[in-house]
Amino acid sequence: MAVVNGKPILREDFIRTMQLKSQATVIVDPGRLQTQGGSIPQQQYTGVIADGTVGFQTLKAMINDKLVLELAEKAKVLPTNDEINKEIEARKAENPNYLKQATGAGFTLEYLRTQLMVALAQEKFITAGITITDAQVDEYIKANPKMFVEPATAELLYIVAKDDTDRKAADSDLKGGQSFEDVARRYSADPNAAANQYRYIAPNGTIMIDAMPPAIQEIAKKTDESKQTEWMAQQGGYVKFFMRKKTAEKKMNIDDKIKAKVRRQLALEEGSKSIDLAKQVIEALKDSKVEINIDEYKIPFEKYIDGLRGNTTKSSGTMENDKK
Repeated sequence: MAVVNGKPILREDFIRTMQLKSQATVIVDPGRLQTQGGSIPQQQYTGVIADGTVGFQTLKAMINDKLVLELAEKAKVLPTNDEINKEIEARKAENPNYLKQATGAGFTLEYLRTQLMVALAQEKFITAGITITDAQVDEYIKANPKMFVEPATAELLYIVAKDDTDRKAADSDLKGGQSFEDVARRYSADPNAAANQYRYIAPNGTIMIDAMPPAIQEIAKKTDESKQTEWMAQQGGYVKFFMRKKTAEKKMNIDDKIKAKVRRQLALEEGSKSIDLAKQVIEALKDSKVEINIDEYKIPFEKYIDGLRGNTTKSSGTMENDKK
């Protein structure tokens, strides 16, 4: 697909990366965003890709990754295999299903290691030479108690009834001893409910109460375990909730693993004050030799580089060092 300072970006790696790309930069029309209570909640948005296509964005990101690794190598902080292995083990310790979830999402172990290598290279480059003391870690934890709690959660089931007939029928089945989930399966008019087993999931994909919309937070806080709410009118019908499980907020046990995470975070914050990695990558890109081997991306890349350099120089798809 491309060659960056003599190092290739293979087609198979490009295709895999584009297949797994979960975010894209789009041009947002503010007038089309939905507002709620004066704020803009998280929502789906279909917009124009900011620089042409998802494929071109993917290629640019992969070129940047090559340059990040070059910068780390020159600074002698390129991650070792042992460091990557330790990072994988640390993530498995934090989430035992880490590898299972990653491979289930389509990530091969080799691809995952490559992504971790870039992430660690960024971190090591930014934090090189920085030391965070135990006292700084303890002070941060003391000053930010809300960051070190296990949040309150609520596993709410719900039924959306489209009309009075279904609402009364659902109530009759519930009073007859049928489970809330079975009744929801029979009567719910929400086409997306079945995918989550009729559980309410907050917009950010969690069951943390604080992450839920204010109206649902109120329901979660007031409803005890194994209790139902009354029916509430909503657009297109009625909704009833059932509290299957609820956990209260509690303090985390501050162990060495948590302190290690805080130490890394503080080092990144400190390093970012003096090192603008994104800017250094752009400067490296302007001075790099990048050959684009896909016709569809040659001209867009030339325009991109010319824009970075602030000129209108024409080329044939190979970006040489500007010696002037």
